[in-house]
Amino acid sequence: MGFIVFVAEPSRGEEIAGEVRRMRTLGMSLRAIGRALAVDEKTVRKLLVLRS
Repeated sequence: MGFIVFVAEPSRGEEIAGEVRRMRTLGMSLRAIGRALAVDEKTVRKLLVLRS
């Protein structure tokens, strides 16, 4: 008897959250982080707030 297991792919936010925090500690602006990761400034801000 086998089981089917569904595994959700990590969202883009989960993938880049660590990188966003690292770039922010390096002193990068939200805009610069967004440009580097191809997301908008609002997404960067949300990731910093939600993952704190």
